Amino acid sequence: MKLLLLGINHETAPLAVREQVTFSAGAIAPALQQMCDEIGLREALILSTCNRTEMVAVGHPQDLSRLGDWLARYHNLESTLLQDSLYSHLEEDAAKHLMRVTSGLDSMVLGEPQITGQVKAAFAEATAAGTVGATLHRLFQQIFQVAKQVRSDTAIGQHLISTPAAAIKLAKNLFTNLSDCRCLLVGVGDMIELAAKQLLDAGVTQITIANRTKANAISLAERCGGEVIGLEQLPECLERFDLVLSATGASLPIIGKGMVEQALRLRKHAPMFLVDLAVPRDIEPEITTLRDVYLYSLDDLQNIVSENMDLRRSAAGAAEAIVRDAAITYEQGEKSRAGQDLVVRYRKQLEDLKDADLIVEAIVEDEGEKRRLFERLGALAKPEAILASNTSSIPITALARYSGRPERFIGMHFFNPVPLMQLVEVIRGELTSEATRDVVVEVARRMGKTPLEVQDYPGFISNRLLMPMINEAIEALREGVATKEAIDGIMRLGMNHPMGPLELADFIGLDTCLAIMEVLHRGFGDDKYRPSPLLRRMVQAGLLGRKAGRGFYTYDEKGNKVG
Repeated sequence: MKLLLLGINHETAPLAVREQVTFSAGAIAPALQQMCDEIGLREALILSTCNRTEMVAVGHPQDLSRLGDWLARYHNLESTLLQDSLYSHLEEDAAKHLMRVTSGLDSMVLGEPQITGQVKAAFAEATAAGTVGATLHRLFQQIFQVAKQVRSDTAIGQHLISTPAAAIKLAKNLFTNLSDCRCLLVGVGDMIELAAKQLLDAGVTQITIANRTKANAISLAERCGGEVIGLEQLPECLERFDLVLSATGASLPIIGKGMVEQALRLRKHAPMFLVDLAVPRDIEPEITTLRDVYLYSLDDLQNIVSENMDLRRSAAGAAEAIVRDAAITYEQGEKSRAGQDLVVRYRKQLEDLKDADLIVEAIVEDEGEKRRLFERLGALAKPEAILASNTSSIPITALARYSGRPERFIGMHFFNPVPLMQLVEVIRGELTSEATRDVVVEVARRMGKTPLEVQDYPGFISNRLLMPMINEAIEALREGVATKEAIDGIMRLGMNHPMGPLELADFIGLDTCLAIMEVLHRGFGDDKYRPSPLLRRMVQAGLLGRKAGRGFYTYDEKGNKVG
């Protein structure tokens, strides 16, 4: 089981899209239960604010696409509406993202403090709903600790800037003296609390609080020295106010175009300044067509929040370092917990190899992981032992250096399924000896394989030819040239390939295909090897092919293609 995150925020989607996927506070608990039941999640949390909706879960990578489908289905939306706006993270990247969010590093206003409280509230709601287990509990305790450290050890929160502050700065450009303005605050949430403070600091003395339940607004009104009205009084009272800031949890606009038109007539068209801080919007956007009205939304304010940011930006580097180190620590801790027994078995297996004559590595296609393994094998194996890598793309010369015995290091690239495929690509590194090459070729022949020697170039021969073909098939699918079935069928029936390129990609693993294409792209510096955007998106979404249950096709638990 892995840590998963799927979300949408102010950087990936406009307000018109974001407001369609928000969750009201009362809806989160039943939504969490429904999400867990439908997808089969062990743990889950929903963070829903003005600027983001994020779902955190413990599950399988293929659950990321299911989370996206569920989000669209829950809000009665076409899934295509959200496709280009959603982002996803796995494991350490998910933890790091949440740490950045909670520390204010991913906010519309860098370093804003409200998000920490919003994350804590989301955690409390998920805990109360019974969807927080040991994994999420450990994660969020560390997240809150990191956010606290960022606040205490850096200047990220100095020189307070907020969305309401930006709105009031705009208002100062319209009204010469805010102290003469009559101000209306609609709602009683954190955003309105902050707006009230900012107004008082700006010298505003005439503040009215409008809320559906007057009793909930009395405390704030007393602190502001203002009065309270009910929402039902807005049509008759709106003309009294020069400045209106609204941030409620209403599902439909509460200030309409007709209401504002009436207020303007009564004001004899004296200007009105309206700020909509709510998601979904409280104020009908059509109001912008009226003269003498200045309406700003959250997205509008994003473009003018700039002052007092230099210090925060300079502090961001230190904050990012804290987050980066904490994310690594978290991931290491999780791996340690999950793999203690595995580590014991792994160490025993390595010890069993100390007397071997030939050791062939076949772990994950990641140079860092291979490096760590070969450093250990180089120290453990007897001096005359040969070390070989089954890598499909990583330079043999580089891996040989990590082993400490480059003359006795070589590439042996087997092909899946290994019992059936005859070929072994034999790749010599820059310092591989003739004797090492001869031994490996003879061993391959004794195994009933056909060894063919190639030079140490990115992708060698097999993947230098195969992966661009697969990548081009993915591009053809992305461009709508043909369906996946047609692309695979043409290559099977027309080129006599045993498997179509898209099905083959699923078989290999889309993450492995992407890793190899990136090696080719870096190694040759040629854009003809640039990975397809569709391949990147599918890997980001956890659609890794047969091993994940879903890639270009879908697969059952035994790996059989079912759709």
